Amino acid sequence: MMLSYRTRRNLKLLGAICVALAALALVALLCWMLWLGRYIVYTQDGVKLDFSLSPDLPWGEQAVTPEPEPSMPVIYEDAPINPDTGAPALTQLSGYYVSLIAEGTDLAAVRSQLEQLPKGTPVLMEIKSFWGVAFYSSSTTTHISTNAAQIDELISWAKDRFYLIARVPAFRDYWFGRENVAYGLPRKGGPGSLWDDEDDCYWLNPGSQGTISHLVRVATELRDKGFSEVVFSDFCFPNTDQIVFEGDRLAALNQAAADIVNTCAGENFTVSFMRSDTVLTLPEGNTRLYLSNVSAADVEAMGQGAIVTDPITQVVFLAPTGDTRYNAYGVLRPLELAQS
Repeated sequence: MMLSYRTRRNLKLLGAICVALAALALVALLCWMLWLGRYIVYTQDGVKLDFSLSPDLPWGEQAVTPEPEPSMPVIYEDAPINPDTGAPALTQLSGYYVSLIAEGTDLAAVRSQLEQLPKGTPVLMEIKSFWGVAFYSSSTTTHISTNAAQIDELISWAKDRFYLIARVPAFRDYWFGRENVAYGLPRKGGPGSLWDDEDDCYWLNPGSQGTISHLVRVATELRDKGFSEVVFSDFCFPNTDQIVFEGDRLAALNQAAADIVNTCAGENFTVSFMRSDTVLTLPEGNTRLYLSNVSAADVEAMGQGAIVTDPITQVVFLAPTGDTRYNAYGVLRPLELAQS
């Protein structure tokens, strides 16, 4: 059966219209999927859509999806309890702190200064940056300083002479966040990307079991290297409303502190936390609250405001000066003040 010229022309026109409509539908579908992506939120329970998010927020850098990290609970002996107060038998600290920031530190000068301190002096060493780079040989990260062997030697020498304290970031960790997206704090309005601060550093989620497991591994490793105490700095949420987190932030921090102390702290090992305020409730056990950036005029109010059992032994100030008002509590001063 032969179709007329008019019929063939109409069929060709109809076919062209169908192809055009199909192409428009495909373009519309792609646009819709791209638009929908900014409302996808990744939580601990999976993926969901949240249309209340602002579409005008910038997107962060997309990190790499991690391999699941198993939980690694570590249990040590319970700390000895003071029968008068019910608190761990801690002592008031009075010592020094030093930062061992990668290649920028003169380790020979640090050791020379340490050699002048009495045996048993508390010495805090900052041994990991917020970028997630360890300044010592660590199995908890692949990002290690090039002079880690020299710092390992310094730690080995110092651990038998001093009450050695390690300072490491808790929830501010660029590399661990980048490599373990599921444990980070997502950005509002971003397609699953993590929120980053003014230093382009990612923050971890205090409510994530993966985050807590990681911190337990760090504390365990430092205890095995000879440290008597670990202090987790940046033990807070970032000061922003542009992160995705459901629940009470302070309650999450209190629970995280309790989980880490209950798992790691023991008779010969103390687990502590550093903040610039006193809102954190310290759990029972061998633990302290370290306070930084506090002026001498505010020492008494801050010390008495801490939610601890024994402020004198459980509150420690990082004092930038030799002002004696810090001495009513635990106090650590920069190592160079040992010469003044």
